[in-house]
Amino acid sequence: MQEDTQNRPGRLQRWCGQLLDGENRWGFVRIQVDRFGVTRYRLVVYPPGISDVERRRLRVWRGAPIWGAALWVLSEIFLQQLIGSWTALAVCTGGVLALAGVAMAKAGEARSMVRSMGVVTMPGLTEVTTMQSREALLAMAMALTAADERVDEKRMSPLDHEALWWQVYEKLAPAAAVTSVRKMSH
Repeated sequence: MQEDTQNRPGRLQRWCGQLLDGENRWGFVRIQVDRFGVTRYRLVVYPPGISDVERRRLRVWRGAPIWGAALWVLSEIFLQQLIGSWTALAVCTGGVLALAGVAMAKAGEARSMVRSMGVVTMPGLTEVTTMQSREALLAMAMALTAADERVDEKRMSPLDHEALWWQVYEKLAPAAAVTSVRKMSH
């Protein structure tokens, strides 16, 4: 019994693991309600078949603006008292930039393979194409989330889960393709 307790990760380790793993294997969906009823929908899909380590590295890289800013502020507060304002500024800025660079390098090629889709809706403006895009985004997110639940409950095979993941991933155009289409239309 004591061996089980010693081999099991602690609360902090489990919390950090969940934070790095994210809610879903495939990516995430975020719905954000802003001022004046503006709603932002964002679906981010990682490359299918990505390993847990690669997904964690992507999440660390994508979270760099948030953790970098927090780390910079905290280190600035503490170092300023120890080594002075200008030196602390240089050390904190350099340290955070170096860590972000390491996160970028560790994320590697997978950074360019992430696909996403965003839709913004506003009250009173109900363009058909915007509403269709929002419904398509929500349908893809619901399909992937439901597939996660089914595979966790062993009602779906991991192979079928990945096949569905591929279908959604293929529906989302790579960022470069979207940019080139926009340039051609202008």
